[in-house]
Amino acid sequence: MKLDIKHWQMLKAMDDFGSLSRAATQLNLSQSALSHRLAEAERRLGGPIFQRQGRGLILTPAGTSLTQVAHHIVPALMRAEDSFVQTASEVEHLVKIGVAAYNSYHWLAEFLQHLRLKYSHIQIEVVASASAHTRQNLLQAKVDLVLVPGPFTGPGLDTHHLFKDQLVLVTAPTHCLAKQTWIEAQDLLDEEVLTYGRDAYPGFEYDRFMRPAGVTPRVVKVIEMVGAIVELVSADQGVSILSRWAIEPSLNAGRLVAVPLSEKGLDLSWSGVCRQDELAHSPTRDVVKVLQQWFYETSI
Repeated sequence: MKLDIKHWQMLKAMDDFGSLSRAATQLNLSQSALSHRLAEAERRLGGPIFQRQGRGLILTPAGTSLTQVAHHIVPALMRAEDSFVQTASEVEHLVKIGVAAYNSYHWLAEFLQHLRLKYSHIQIEVVASASAHTRQNLLQAKVDLVLVPGPFTGPGLDTHHLFKDQLVLVTAPTHCLAKQTWIEAQDLLDEEVLTYGRDAYPGFEYDRFMRPAGVTPRVVKVIEMVGAIVELVSADQGVSILSRWAIEPSLNAGRLVAVPLSEKGLDLSWSGVCRQDELAHSPTRDVVKVLQQWFYETSI
C-alpha cells in the first residue's frame, strides 16, 4: 500500500469539513502539517488528489474515487478497533439503532427486556437521525441497524425481513371515511392528504394504489414528521396513508381509525438493515436475529 492510515483519515476529514484548515483542526494538526501530509500522499500516488481553485481545493476525478473509499475504510477500521477493545476488556457492546421514516419506538421497551434475556452484554442506543438518510448513516457508521419499511437494498448493506405490516388510510374517528370497510383510490380525490415524503417511492401507496387508478388527491401536503401528521389527522385536519404498526399506540387509544386500502389491503414489509461488513457473530447481527425471532413470536 502506498498510503498510510493517516492519509486516509486526512482524505475523509477534508471531505467531511470542506477545507484544509477545518480538517487540520479536526485532526489536531497545524494547517502547514496537513498541507505537507497531502503533498506526501500525492507524491506517493504520482498524481494530484486536489486542484486549487481560488483559495479552495477541488477534488480531481481520481481524488473523488479515493475519498469515497476513505469514507468506508476509516469507519470500518474504527469499528474493528472498538470491537477489539470491547472484547478484550469484556465491556458491554453497544448497538446503535433507528427506525426509518417513522421514528416509532413503542415496541422498544418490551424488546429490550427480551434482548437482555438473550444477550445481557448488549446495550442499545437510539439514533433518531436515522429516520432520514438511512443508507448514508449506515455506511458512515452513525447507526448500526435500522428498521426500514418497504423495499430497501443497496451496495454495502444487508437486508433482513422482520415482519409483515399494512399501509392503511388513517383518519379521525369522526371523519366520513372512518366507517368504511375499505376504500378505493377514488375516495381520496377530494381529500386533503398529508404525507411525510416529497418523493413517490416504489412499493408505497402512490406506486401501488393511486397511480394504477390514475388518482391524484385534490390537496397533498408534505409534513416531514409523522408525529405531526398523527396530531393533525386526529384533529380532522386531513387524512394520511401510514404504516399500521408504526401508529399502533394512537389506534389503540382511539385517537385514529385505520381503513384498509382496497378490499385486499396493501401489505408492507419491514426489514432490519445493517452493514454488509458486519462479522457473522457481531453484536449487530445478534440483535437482528433476536429482532426476527421477537417479531415472529409477538405477531402469532
